[in-house]
Amino acid sequence: MSQKGFCSKKMMMTLAAVLLIISASAGTGLAAIEQSFGLPEPLKVFVGKSFTYDLSKHFSDSQGNPLSYSELVFLEPPTAPTGWMNSIVLSSSGILSGGAPTSTDLVIEHFAIGFMVKAGTGTLANPLHIRVVEEPNIAITPVSVTDSTSVFVGESSRKTFTVSNTGVTDLVVSTVVLSGSNASEFTIQNDGCSNRTFTPGQTATFDAVFSPTSAGSKTANITISSTDPDSPQIDLPLTMSAAVREPNIVVTPLFVVDPATVFIGESVRKTFTVSNSGLRELAVSTLTLSGDNASEFTLQNDLCSNKTFTPGQSATFDAVFFPTSAGNKTAKITVSSNDPDSPQVVLSLSMNAASKLTAPPAPTLTVTIQGKKLTASWFSSANVSGYTFYYGAAADTASMTGIDAGTLTSYSTDLWEGAAFYLAIKAYNSAGSSNFSNIEFFRILTTPVLTVSASGSTVTASWTAVPGAIGYTLYYAPYPGADPIKSLDLGNQTGFSVSLPNSAFYIAIQAYDNRTTSGYSNIGNFITK
Repeated sequence: MSQKGFCSKKMMMTLAAVLLIISASAGTGLAAIEQSFGLPEPLKVFVGKSFTYDLSKHFSDSQGNPLSYSELVFLEPPTAPTGWMNSIVLSSSGILSGGAPTSTDLVIEHFAIGFMVKAGTGTLANPLHIRVVEEPNIAITPVSVTDSTSVFVGESSRKTFTVSNTGVTDLVVSTVVLSGSNASEFTIQNDGCSNRTFTPGQTATFDAVFSPTSAGSKTANITISSTDPDSPQIDLPLTMSAAVREPNIVVTPLFVVDPATVFIGESVRKTFTVSNSGLRELAVSTLTLSGDNASEFTLQNDLCSNKTFTPGQSATFDAVFFPTSAGNKTAKITVSSNDPDSPQVVLSLSMNAASKLTAPPAPTLTVTIQGKKLTASWFSSANVSGYTFYYGAAADTASMTGIDAGTLTSYSTDLWEGAAFYLAIKAYNSAGSSNFSNIEFFRILTTPVLTVSASGSTVTASWTAVPGAIGYTLYYAPYPGADPIKSLDLGNQTGFSVSLPNSAFYIAIQAYDNRTTSGYSNIGNFITK
């Protein structure tokens, strides 16, 4: 809208006439009341928003008298106020307020009110022009950025922001400004928003580019200034993370503690791997042996000294133990590199040496059977490097098959029904093998097959004989409830025939020997008269 209406001759004449009337009726003493600065021309009230305006900030009394405000009158248009205009009130302290106009109130191009300022016996009449206007509304996405993913020094990360005008009048964005602790590490690029007028619904973008110069968490703030009356300045906080690309040495293993004994005159080799898990080249300079027994160790097959490792690359070297005397022997390997966090990695070595061993004594073997599961265990003997596990269909060790069990001292496996073997164990070391342990026999009992019939009051049951079984257990329970279940040892018989008038039972059979039991037979049932 133009300012034309506010300056019309008709309006000024009307205001002047009314104010003269008010002044004439208000008394004298006007000189004591002063207007410190001009009233707004006009006071803008936005569609959809109530308003409050403090008129008292414009006036003072040179004689120190308190000011009061009254006699709110509508001067222009000259007709009586209607609708939203009736919500406007003036408090005695000078607070002018009113409700929220709607878009229908836009037809009121302008209007004016008059009010009185009083101090003592003095009065001052004043007009105030008011205009109902629509407003722009700024919307920005995202409203903040927090990114914990590290950006490396020398590289950059770009975040794009979108500015929109969701209001009903033009929005003017004046500036997009960076500030904050680390603002120098951010830049605004591709700025399509500064010094731009956005029509309703229009959008544009700009980029915030993070280019860190040092490692750490970095913060900055973007301030966007616009003509949005509610949000003339919007702050967008930025939090980013920066890191420095650097090499990172990884050596495995970091230590060797080997309880195994190395005999004097023999040797053992331990291989180490050096890797670069960092993001820049790793330069390994030297591998150095030190410590109390360093003379009994040597470094061999060194593919790491004076080598540059690209990111992800690895290489190896060997530490070889040549003991010259018995006892625990220790040494250290120092790996030097350009890793800024670990310029020297120290590897610890602890080995045992002894004189030549004799063959170990025979171990003791124990065998247990649970269902179809066999568990064999044996007592560890002194000076043992490992064990050989023997099995066969006969107790003759010469015909048994041997399996190297390494350092295991027990073995479990599931077998099949009817499996039957003889087992034995021998221990060994570098000096030779022990004698055979005790020989143990086991058998996995087969499951008996039950047959049940009833004739009158007589029940007849029989079952297949199980090889190796020394007896059978009868399990029985009421039919059909099956509770409680009871058992009866039948010895080595494989059937029975008994008179049980007016009876009904479930029955099953299980075979047993000195070590274990078979699976349960099929379940039979009978009903007698």
